[in-house]
Amino acid sequence: MKRLLVLLVACKAHESGGVGPLPPDMPDDNARPHHATKIDVPEQLGGVPLFVSDLDGYALFEDEQLQAANIVAAWARGQGLSVQDPKATREIFYRAARGQHAVTGQACGAPLWRTLAISRWREQMKSKGRIEAGVYCTPTCWLDVRISLGLDIGLDDGPTAFYAAPFDPSQPWATELPKRLDELITWRAPGEPTDPIAAVPGAVPLPAVTVPGFNRGEDDQPAPSVPPGVLAAAQACVGAAAGAGVVIQTSATGVVEKCESFDRRIISNVPVADCICKALMGQTVGKTAMRTPVGVFGDEVKTMTKSGMVVNASADAERALDPMTRLYKPVVSDPSIEEWESPQPWVLAPCFQSATGNVEANVKLEFDRSGKATSVTVKATTGTLSKDAETCLKGVYAKVVAPCPDVDKATATGVVHAFLAKP
Repeated sequence: MKRLLVLLVACKAHESGGVGPLPPDMPDDNARPHHATKIDVPEQLGGVPLFVSDLDGYALFEDEQLQAANIVAAWARGQGLSVQDPKATREIFYRAARGQHAVTGQACGAPLWRTLAISRWREQMKSKGRIEAGVYCTPTCWLDVRISLGLDIGLDDGPTAFYAAPFDPSQPWATELPKRLDELITWRAPGEPTDPIAAVPGAVPLPAVTVPGFNRGEDDQPAPSVPPGVLAAAQACVGAAAGAGVVIQTSATGVVEKCESFDRRIISNVPVADCICKALMGQTVGKTAMRTPVGVFGDEVKTMTKSGMVVNASADAERALDPMTRLYKPVVSDPSIEEWESPQPWVLAPCFQSATGNVEANVKLEFDRSGKATSVTVKATTGTLSKDAETCLKGVYAKVVAPCPDVDKATATGVVHAFLAKP
């Protein structure tokens, strides 16, 4: 199966280091309580336990993200807000991204990217809201801070308070961030993504030179050139996964000296990312020092039927309206496995090579406490499902892993579609 390596953005970097386990807490002078200008905090956010999200706008490694979160948490506590320990929150995300139980750290199911991790482990997070911070240049550079009810914009987003301050990305972020947090003012964000963003008072245009890690406005930096042999090894890591992301850092001679899973995005898959890092470490991918996120995705591969039709396959969990949340949630026997994920289209499509028309089928799975599928049944609801196709689909779904079930046996229901089209 063909795979495509996509380079996202690049920026200069000079630090070095190796890949390691979850870093320890990193208290430093920047994490001390700040004597900042008081911001106006909406009454609804008073006393609400908050967690600190990632610092956006920078390609940071995990130890740096923890350091940034500690800085933001110290500022927020100085404002009288209730903030969860960033180390504890990030440990939950770290474990979830590796298919581990948020409390025990034991392997127990599928790896989860950030939004799914929040959905699965919301009780363990002990938060009701979030603090999001990012640095943007549009074209003047500013620090954007948002404090919201709800743990994720895609799950249970609530009212949001907006704040902003000028930001200079030519300065080290670890000293610029606490300085600018102390200067935040209430600032209303645009109503729609297409609305223009008014310049924050005091903000200046993007400087000609920015510090390592800043990935806004750095598109003109040289992108890595991965040797064919290394590229093939990285692509081989992906397998049936949707994709994976890593952050690489190179030396002054372009040698990859640090590589880490970029598990804060949808393309997170730590086991796959670790494999990619092994393929990239020590390889020469450029001529200068740089830091860049790299994504490896599944390429679009056409599957044809025996009669020459193109198979377009898709799958999802069966969903039903939740009367409490008014959201359509997956149909499962236990909420702990709500975030189970269906197989990818290119894995399903070969099962329909003998199809002569469109097919829709229901799939029922049983999972044990380890998250492994112990039983799969497939039944066509539209069209004809051959015995070979049914056997193939059972084999594909048998490899699905649920995210850390809380019970010994849990069931889930899915739907798979195959639409045939002329080439």
